[in-house]
Amino acid sequence: MVQHDSTSRRRGPATHRGRGPAGWRPRSLVRSELPPVVIDVGLACIVAGIGLAQSLQHRGGPPGPPRPADHRELFVLLAALPVVARSRYPLLPLLAAPVTLLYRLGGGAASPAFLPAVLLSLFTVVANGPYRRVTNFGWAAGAALIFMGSHFVNEQRPDISTLALDFAWVAAAILLGDNTNSRRALHAVAEQRAIEAELTREEEARRRVSEERVAIARELHDVVAHHISIINVQAGVGAHLMDSQPEQSREAFENIRLASRATLQELRSLVGVLREPFDDEAPLAPTRGLDGLDELIRSVREAGLVVDIETVGAERQLPGHVDRSAYRILQESLTNIIRHAAGAEVHVRIEYAIDSLELRVVNTRGDGSSVDQVRPAGDGHGIEGMHERAEAIGGRVVARRLDNGGFEVRASLPTTARAQGGRA
Repeated sequence: MVQHDSTSRRRGPATHRGRGPAGWRPRSLVRSELPPVVIDVGLACIVAGIGLAQSLQHRGGPPGPPRPADHRELFVLLAALPVVARSRYPLLPLLAAPVTLLYRLGGGAASPAFLPAVLLSLFTVVANGPYRRVTNFGWAAGAALIFMGSHFVNEQRPDISTLALDFAWVAAAILLGDNTNSRRALHAVAEQRAIEAELTREEEARRRVSEERVAIARELHDVVAHHISIINVQAGVGAHLMDSQPEQSREAFENIRLASRATLQELRSLVGVLREPFDDEAPLAPTRGLDGLDELIRSVREAGLVVDIETVGAERQLPGHVDRSAYRILQESLTNIIRHAAGAEVHVRIEYAIDSLELRVVNTRGDGSSVDQVRPAGDGHGIEGMHERAEAIGGRVVARRLDNGGFEVRASLPTTARAQGGRA
């Protein structure tokens, strides 16, 4: 069997949405292996370069009287400078809007030079803001109002076309930032679902491996325990009669040989099944069923049990899993009697009901050995295995000690898909 690594795969980072600065992680505008600070410095240089170019272009024009110096380029640089810390402090670039307002309050002339820094700041806070979506929108809207309000400072009549164009740019930056944020959220959800699906597949693989190990252990227990119990009993008989009744002793050792051979055959059959390539249609256990009941009864009689068998109802072909489970339950019941109530009288009843197979195995106290077949946990798995076999096909097993010192095992195994609750 292939052993699966039981070490759980480490989960990826959880998605933090709607948390404050303590839960915020820096995110770059684009996916890159470069450090975020390098990208931010590059963006700051681009924004400053565009703003300075627009400022110098706006200063040109027809010759006229000289204008007082308004230090526009200095304010443009001040507006672009916070972009350097955009990834670490996404609200800081919003200072571009107050810087624009201060420039106008100081008597500066209207200029598009501040627009690039403002647009990048609006995009940054909506796309990468550390707060809830509504809060980030609030910060962006406040900065946008400050920027748009600067158009009315020192202007008797603002240029309507410029005002409308800047408003369109501002709205586009906010919408683009929100779209980027939504796409990141969807990607994070998809990534988390992929991680959970992978963990679920690993859990399912571990569960199936565990079930296979239990099934193999149960099958090995049923195969080995029965024959070893018979070998043990026959060895005791052979040793006891070796001197006084050599013929019976020889017969006991012959039974040991036959039981050993049967054990080897069943083990080869089990190993052969395990070595076969995986096939959903292939049985996961040797195919011995109730057709081997006569041989089973003969072997336990030779071990010293007095067994009578009663069949009720018309015998019919049973589904393979029911047939195998019935045989193994009967085998384990008789094996327990050999081990715990040697010399007991046993009654086996097999009833073919309409939609089920009813089994009953009852034994007397025997030769005085312990009949407590329901042993403490960890001291055996026979009855536990019978319960597992029955439950696997929708049936049940009841094992109990009788008042007269004997023991009873009852099993009810559904034989139709409907009775099994749709199980195959």
